[in-house]
Amino acid sequence: GLDNLTNTCYANALLNALARIPPVRSWLDSHQRRVARDPTHAATCMLCALARDVAALCTLPTNTPFAPRAVRNRASWDAQRTFDNRQQHDASEAFQALLTSSDACDLHDFLGLGLLEVITPHTPEQFTTPYWHIFGSLGQETTSCARCPRRSQGPVKQTTFSLSVPLEGRYTVERLFADALGNEQIHGACPYCHCIDSRTKTTELVNRPRVLVLHLKRWDFIRARGRAEKIDTPVSFETLFPLDATTTYELCSVVVHHGSVGGGHYTAFVRAADLRWYHCDDARTPRSCSVDEGVSAQAYMLFYQRL
Repeated sequence: GLDNLTNTCYANALLNALARIPPVRSWLDSHQRRVARDPTHAATCMLCALARDVAALCTLPTNTPFAPRAVRNRASWDAQRTFDNRQQHDASEAFQALLTSSDACDLHDFLGLGLLEVITPHTPEQFTTPYWHIFGSLGQETTSCARCPRRSQGPVKQTTFSLSVPLEGRYTVERLFADALGNEQIHGACPYCHCIDSRTKTTELVNRPRVLVLHLKRWDFIRARGRAEKIDTPVSFETLFPLDATTTYELCSVVVHHGSVGGGHYTAFVRAADLRWYHCDDARTPRSCSVDEGVSAQAYMLFYQRL
């Protein structure tokens, strides 16, 4: 179990989810072994903190709750110190911040080898780190306008996919993912004909990630009610996730948000090394549960590993 450091359930749920993904464990273990004999390695390395937390979650012989180092050092997750407080935060935003800061440690270590003087943002070298090899995907975006013939294309690299959840009905995650890659409306004026809300964007995946991370957007501003609300629409997600005819993903972890927009609690359902499913809730002992309980939870983030 993980101690809650005042409203840090969002981070604890993420750590439990990441700890059960084999490529992530391999990345962190490799980093630990590589820097073990380096006396000059930075004591504040976020990758080292994350690696120790994950190793403790997976190998401690007892279930004594502990305060995770990566969460204690959350002030350094981003330059804006967004998480340097005792407020509740969004788990999807925390995932991006935590893993981006960890990726920066690998980039810093690489520059220390002296092979390059600097790594320019958005160049190929930036996307060759373990983080991008695990979570990164390459897509081709096409933006078109219904009122004018202008269209634009360009590559896009990302490590998570945000899926809009409708207010009503029942959906599968495959349907929501296909909709996200399909005709997504772009709000605002077209830069060429200036028509409002006339553009749509489609995305074609060129390279699929080893670990697919899906974020279900369960917050929305309801104009009729004049306030933001949580969307409780049921979304089913199978243990095996077929992305296309040749690529299949297997579910590893589920991050769940309980409660409403104004307050709530994050927990995680994870598949452990014994292939059984467990519910992880902060400092409580992980509770064994059925597969059906895990895959029927109201998911907020889903982690799939490519088979």
